[in-house]
Parts: sequence; C-alpha cells; structure tokens
Amino acid sequence: MSTENNSGTQGKKSGINRDLLTAIVCLAISVTYMICARTYPNLNPDYLAISASFFPTLVAAIMILCSISMLIKALIKPKSYEPLTAEQKRGYLRGLLTILVCLLYVMLFKPLGYIPSSMLAVFALMIIFGNRRWPVIIVITVLFPILLYVAFRYGLRIRLPVGILTFLK
Repeated sequence: MSTENNSGTQGKKSGINRDLLTAIVCLAISVTYMICARTYPNLNPDYLAISASFFPTLVAAIMILCSISMLIKALIKPKSYEPLTAEQKRGYLRGLLTILVCLLYVMLFKPLGYIPSSMLAVFALMIIFGNRRWPVIIVITVLFPILLYVAFRYGLRIRLPVGILTFLK
C-alpha cells in the first residue's frame, strides 16, 4: 500500500521552479516596458486629455500586475514538475530563439529597413519552426515582406523605414 502512494510522486523532481522563473522574467520585461512607455512625449494641450504615453503605460501596468500575481502564486503554491522530454526542450529552445529573432528584428528594423529586416526575420522563423522546403521558404521570405510593404505604403499610406533600399523613398 505504501508503494502505491509513493509511485505517484516518485518520478517528479523539484529542480527549478519554472513558474517562479517565468514570473520574474515577465516582471522584468513589464518593468522595462513601463520605463520605455514613460519616455513617450506628454502632449497635453487643453483639448487633449490623453497623451501618447497613456495606452502603453496602461498596458505596462496591467503586465506588471499580472506578473506580480504570477510571482505570488509561484511563491505560495510551488509546483513540482517531471523532467522535460526532448520535444519539450525543443519547444523551449524554439521559444527562446523566436524571442532572439524578434529582438534582432527590432534592432535591425531602422538601419536595414522594413523589407530586408523582415525577410531575415521570416527566413529565420521558418527555419526555427522546421520548414525545410526551400522553394516555399524562398517564395514566402521574399514575397511576404514586399506585399506587406506595398499594402502599408500604397494602400494605407504609411511609410515604413527603407533603410538600405534608398530607391524606395
């Protein structure tokens, strides 16, 4: 009878509390976002009650509240997890690589311009998520950013950074 009770918890390991780690990372991102949101200009003419920083600050405050809630839950009710499977490890790696691609995309957006940086990001994401059909990768990598650029530039009349493609100005 005692072996039955132990068999349910035998395979679980305490290790790192993933919920706590996630809450801390989310809180750090939220605070960073709040700091960035507070740098927006405060344009408060008489007729304008809400400035450009209002909505980003509101989103950042909600993110901070959710992160604190996650942190409290992780501290009060820590969970124990079974070791990660190979597929779960690949999923976490894909997630981290996706975050890295997004950060690089943001950093390259203005210097390279919308089209080249988007092509690099789309290409990297397709490879990360396992697409190995090269004709499909090439067509989507080239056409998708160009079609979106045309839609924004001519359909919506929104200018995107051209970067190294100065002939698009």
